[in-house]
Amino acid sequence: MKVEFTGKGVEITPALKSFTYNKLRKIEKFQKEIQQVEIKFSIEKHRQKAEIIIKTKYNILSGTEETDDMYFSIVQALDKIERQAKKSREKIRDNKRRKKER
Repeated sequence: MKVEFTGKGVEITPALKSFTYNKLRKIEKFQKEIQQVEIKFSIEKHRQKAEIIIKTKYNILSGTEETDDMYFSIVQALDKIERQAKKSREKIRDNKRRKKER
């Protein structure tokens, strides 16, 4: 899994990277074939924005969140991606079950 961090107006610290890596491991449970992850952090006035794009073998998952705390923005964005990953996995599983029933 290739992870790329980008910051606009924010310094990307090792603590921020490790926090994000630990949260990304949760997504790996649902999407096994993650090829690339793009994480963009930006700060504008009092808004701290985290944008995360995960490219897998079959689809692209993305989540953006903007709050007053960067860590909370990361958690919220990854929650959105987790829901997308679960939904994608369920679709694949349902399609396989339909094919078996025929």
